[in-house]
Amino acid sequence: VYWVERDGRRRQSARGWAAPIEIGDRLWEDLYQQKASVIFTSATLSVRGSFKFLQQRLGIDRIGEERLLTLDAGTPFDYAQQCTMMVPMFLPEPNDTSGDYAEALGEFLAELFRRTRGRGLTLFTSYAMLQKTTRRVRELLTGSEVDVLAQGESVSREALTERFREDVASVLMGTHSFWEGVDVVGESLSCVVLARLPFAVFTDPMVAARCEQIEADGGSAFMHYSIPNAVIRFRQGFGRLIRHRNDRGIVIVADRRIATKRYGLWFRNSVPAPALKCFDSESMLETVEQFLAEV
Repeated sequence: VYWVERDGRRRQSARGWAAPIEIGDRLWEDLYQQKASVIFTSATLSVRGSFKFLQQRLGIDRIGEERLLTLDAGTPFDYAQQCTMMVPMFLPEPNDTSGDYAEALGEFLAELFRRTRGRGLTLFTSYAMLQKTTRRVRELLTGSEVDVLAQGESVSREALTERFREDVASVLMGTHSFWEGVDVVGESLSCVVLARLPFAVFTDPMVAARCEQIEADGGSAFMHYSIPNAVIRFRQGFGRLIRHRNDRGIVIVADRRIATKRYGLWFRNSVPAPALKCFDSESMLETVEQFLAEV
């Protein structure tokens, strides 16, 4: 797929890009056939208990069954005791083109982080939503002890994460890269908020090209690409919370589609905690306080 985009550093210039829509053939030729063995390991390789989606994406399905071994090793964590997942049904559905959701989410997060006394990470799928929501949260938390940190404000990802890790009374608003690879053990991260289900932006050239190819081959781009890709991302975001056997906290999915849409079952079944639907803001916040106060 080929595309041209404006160079953000120089307004009068643009850059051309090219990228392969599929990488399976390249991996097969340059990696799998060159090695006696290859190990893929991660907490988020499967979708609905199957490795099929990743195998197709990475060309692993080209390897003969006699040479392919898969294993789901489970988890060392007791999620039933260590965490709970909640869905605020009183929030409107996410919509990046409207300010209503960002406003409502910002008001909810401000009160949530007031109750949790910081200790929270909110994951967004776009910078625009992150910026709108962060402005509202900061307005409402002015004068409080909670420090609101946000990605993209002239501080590196590593420095921002370290500040969050060291300041228990802080909250971190992040997007894209913060969905994975962030490891904050202990009290500093007691609440993870997923602002919306992490579907890829359909206008992204790579996403659009892959979806077009799936449709051309007679498949459903939504069912065979968008949903499983989002489920893996969702599991990565969920996994930011419990990093140690002594960790304890709450995951809040601020996207009620996980409970109202048929495809929501894909997401609910992908994580080891049932989704508790909450219809009243005050009672939900009280439940959060109570859960975090328990030893």
